Amino acid sequence: MLKVSFPYRLSKCFFILLFFLSFTVSSLQAQIDKEISQKSILAQQLERQGDLEKALILYKELYALQPENNVYQSRIRRILENLKKYEEWTGYIEEALKKQGEDISLLSERARAYYLLGNENEARKTWDTIIQLSPDSEYNYRTVSQFQQGFRLYDDAINTLLLGRENIKKPMVFANELSTLYQIRQDFRLAAREYLNMVMVNPGYFKIAEQVINSFPPDSEVVADVTDELEKVVTDSLDNADFRKLLSGFYIKNREYRKAFASYVVLDSMVQANGNQILSYADQIFQIGEYDYAIQSYTYFLQQYPENENTGQARLGLARSLEKSFFDEKYTDTMDDSIQTAYRKQNQKRALDEYEAVTSIYKNTPWEVEAYYRIGEIKYYRLFDLDGAIKAYETVRKLSPQSTLGWESTLNIGDCYLSGGDMKKAAEYYTMLEKAGGKFTQIMFRAQYNLLMNEYYAENFSDVRKSLEELFAKIPKNNDLSNDILALILFLDENLEADIEPLRSYVKAELLIRQRKLSEAEALLKENINTIGSHPIADDMVFQAAHIQKEMGRYEESIATMQQLIDRFPRSLLLERASITIAGLYEEKLHQTEPAIAEYEKFLRRFGNSIYLDEVRERLRKLQQKKQDRPEYSGMK
Repeated sequence: MLKVSFPYRLSKCFFILLFFLSFTVSSLQAQIDKEISQKSILAQQLERQGDLEKALILYKELYALQPENNVYQSRIRRILENLKKYEEWTGYIEEALKKQGEDISLLSERARAYYLLGNENEARKTWDTIIQLSPDSEYNYRTVSQFQQGFRLYDDAINTLLLGRENIKKPMVFANELSTLYQIRQDFRLAAREYLNMVMVNPGYFKIAEQVINSFPPDSEVVADVTDELEKVVTDSLDNADFRKLLSGFYIKNREYRKAFASYVVLDSMVQANGNQILSYADQIFQIGEYDYAIQSYTYFLQQYPENENTGQARLGLARSLEKSFFDEKYTDTMDDSIQTAYRKQNQKRALDEYEAVTSIYKNTPWEVEAYYRIGEIKYYRLFDLDGAIKAYETVRKLSPQSTLGWESTLNIGDCYLSGGDMKKAAEYYTMLEKAGGKFTQIMFRAQYNLLMNEYYAENFSDVRKSLEELFAKIPKNNDLSNDILALILFLDENLEADIEPLRSYVKAELLIRQRKLSEAEALLKENINTIGSHPIADDMVFQAAHIQKEMGRYEESIATMQQLIDRFPRSLLLERASITIAGLYEEKLHQTEPAIAEYEKFLRRFGNSIYLDEVRERLRKLQQKKQDRPEYSGMK
């Protein structure tokens, strides 16, 4: 047997001892690591729960155990910031900078910490250091600017970006950030300039620039400044159609319609649109209700571009503008009655002539159909030429029977016959519309209502009352038709329980009004007003008589009758309408600003919960402004 020497046995013992020592150290380290892990988890839980002081203690202990662990140091700094222990916070930042070097993120945190500590000079030095690390880096300037914005140092943020623009030598860089900052500072001229710079760099920003610039405040000074910038960029970029388009739209928004027209003429030439840009301008002006400018623009288009494929649209637009202008009081409220009447007749004739031209030139087109429909509208509602209106509407039905205008024309023909007193013929056309469905459901409901009005005029009140309730249950609520039905139901409920004869007289008067026999209707109403005493329908009769006087141009008499209603029937549901009508007659017909203001003010005092409050306040505001700007309109014109 081999004998082992003593040194070998000693060596063996040494290795066994070393193994046990290594195992023990390893176990101790594992225990330490476990404790650190548990303490880290606990610190995070405390931080999430908002117990920052206890979390801070644990993070400091962890950092002492593992000073090379930057995560613990970072969390300590975060908690110190949240606890507003700014001085201690700066100490940890300085320590991190010594270990990690001039890191932009740490430098930014340093600047923030010193600014919050109240040491603004040190914060500014740090921002300068960030920039000097890489004077050609857009990122560094943006970083500094963002922190300055965070402290609402908007002028500093602007100056930082402008310095960057100069150092980097890119005149359009930072346009996005600067545009926002200038808006915050309410320097809309420079904000507009930067948005235009954005478009120069990337045309895809055009829609954003257009939307924002058009959302600037409408103050005259702002408008003038932005207009200057737009005109300048258009002059400097003569071949840029987007800038010309932006300027043209800005002119429209700010009611510079003559400048807008001239700009659209240039734009049309730039993009070789063969007049279509001018037509677009005319359509926009029509939609916002500037009919005189629309008339001029459509006329120019037709004269300059007679071969354009859209002349039918322009001719129809011209006719619509003429039609709208002859009863839009914006154009007639300063005219004497005789001049106003002549103006309306002239434009009415021109509108009809244009519509007739469309029907003869543009056969078998949607323009022809719409022109015939508009002719019907003018002849029915403006001229009360029932035969002429029926002829035009029938043509629409023939040309386009299944269209919206076709079904509307069927409804209107029924109305024409009803207004002419032929209730049987009217019912025939209303009945045709019971077949209309789908997207024409609203027209069908209106026809059903008009059938009931036929029965109403025939004085079949009980049947009408029951059928109205059934119809009301079928139609969508909160629209004009449902309101009409509900109003008629309430009217019948109020008056059917009393003597029926005054109701019959009132309905006869209503039918006479519909047939434009105003004098007969007024005489019938007055005869009953003097005899029915306190019948529930008495206030309705007085109101209707006043309305007839208004329609006949006897405005002062209408005011007196409305006032009679207010004095005689203090609980009438018509008081609000009577009061606002009086004010409106003073304002719009008699052009007496002072009495109109007094009546609107009286309305506001008396009817504090009226649905007309917003409308009355707006009218009163405009009148007071008009009185201030043009004192000559305070009395009678």
